[in-house]
Amino acid sequence: MLGILWQLTRLLAMKAINLAECPEIYRLLKAGEELSDLQKLKQEDLLIRWMNFHLKAADQEPISNLGRDLADSKKLVYVLNQLDPANCSLDALEEEDNTQRAVKMIASSKAMGVDDVIGAEDLVKGNGKINSIFVAAIFNCKHGL
Repeated sequence: MLGILWQLTRLLAMKAINLAECPEIYRLLKAGEELSDLQKLKQEDLLIRWMNFHLKAADQEPISNLGRDLADSKKLVYVLNQLDPANCSLDALEEEDNTQRAVKMIASSKAMGVDDVIGAEDLVKGNGKINSIFVAAIFNCKHGL
């Protein structure tokens, strides 16, 4: 039953992460790729590319996964700041504790209009499945492409 619930949650969170729903995704193409290459990617891979698109704009190192790479919330703080600097400052980066930094980052995401889908304690565990739902919620709120 838990597996079915997870699949339903994932489907709902990821439904708009495709070219049909968001044609601006073409901006995530890498050199030499065609749209058909982008269409073959899993939504999680598109979210990683999307995060890296905004991290590059923030002059930050890219991520390779939605789990451990996001556990300290720093990359998410930078992406939120790129998407909505008025509501999402970089102040959370001054926080030493990962959980407290996550609390501040989640508060910023809520100020931007992101649905409340994750707790700070869950984020810092680095679970890629749970974190992907949160990243999808950010994308669905404001993709910035």
